[in-house]
Amino acid sequence: MNIFGFLCFTAVLLGTAVIDARTRHIPKYVHWLLLAIGLVRVFSTGPPDQIVNNLLYSIAGMAIGFVPLFLLGLVAGGVGGGDVKLAGSAGFALAEPGLAILYPGTYWAILGSLLLFLSGKLYCKIRNGKRISVPMPFAPYFAAAGIGTYFLQLIWRTIT
Repeated sequence: MNIFGFLCFTAVLLGTAVIDARTRHIPKYVHWLLLAIGLVRVFSTGPPDQIVNNLLYSIAGMAIGFVPLFLLGLVAGGVGGGDVKLAGSAGFALAEPGLAILYPGTYWAILGSLLLFLSGKLYCKIRNGKRISVPMPFAPYFAAAGIGTYFLQLIWRTIT
């Protein structure tokens, strides 16, 4: 499931990045696809007696992805509901027990995507002289960070 899950996760996030870049909208089915990938990961990772534990880690990953962006959207604005749901559903798929260094992977994905997003905003400001409040899609940045995080988890699982 590791390689297959990585490829599915990557395909969904790359497709979402393209759709969000073109339309500034994240379709609802994307969240369901990421939740399905997370459920397959829950049921295929580890022995059967740890399914409940894996599910709890995934729910925690969903909360860790959802809550910070939800609060950021409430306080600062500019974060759409699709972005918040994308972070939550990707957090569900990324959370993996037993990875103390990378757990929760969602933190790394959110931090990386925010850094990439802010870099993009700064680039627009410097390059075009436009205001920094230029609307930008968040999914491409989240996709880059999320795919990188999943890839690091895959490598970590392979070498340990």
